[in-house]
Amino acid sequence: MPAHVKSNEKTRRRPKRRDSRDTVAKIYTAFQQLAESRSYAKISTNHIAAHAEINISTIYQYFSSKEEIALALYEKTSSEASHSMKEYVLSRIEDKIDIAMPELISALLAVYKENTSVLLRMPEELPELNKLISTREVNRLAVSIGRVYIQQQRPDISDDQMEAVYQFLANSTLANIRQYLVGAPYYLPEQQFINELSSSISSYIKHAEPMRL
Repeated sequence: MPAHVKSNEKTRRRPKRRDSRDTVAKIYTAFQQLAESRSYAKISTNHIAAHAEINISTIYQYFSSKEEIALALYEKTSSEASHSMKEYVLSRIEDKIDIAMPELISALLAVYKENTSVLLRMPEELPELNKLISTREVNRLAVSIGRVYIQQQRPDISDDQMEAVYQFLANSTLANIRQYLVGAPYYLPEQQFINELSSSISSYIKHAEPMRL
């Protein structure tokens, strides 16, 4: 892991004023737009500066490298998506699982679809960031679709077993969505994909055996 990535929180300048926040937002937008049409390996800070219509020196006032921009953009996107999904889950916490799950999966798929270049392609194309990114993925975004709702549906499952159930569902859900959007795009009609994944998750939650002492 490059040293400049590890020290991300210490080296990155924190935007405080309105104009600073606007500049950082331009950098993020330019990076994401470029990533939608080319691989990350073919994007440089010069490309980002040109696309954002700012001087290259301005980028280095806030970020020390392209990798640091990528991680900051990932953190921002993941955090915003997680907040949105948590609100969505809480609004359906009382719904029966067979009714709620297709809607939850549809909402989660929409989040990843809108941010495919950041949330799905970035971990694959920037392997030096993959470890940092993957830990944030599970702790932020997948938690929205999992732990709170499962606890509500299955109060008979112990806390220890709940963690195992949650981790399995979080990882398998993400793997299926990545395969659908990136690995083999749209190999099923979207609603069929949502229905099949929802059915699989619902069945697992309903039939997971409580751990016996």
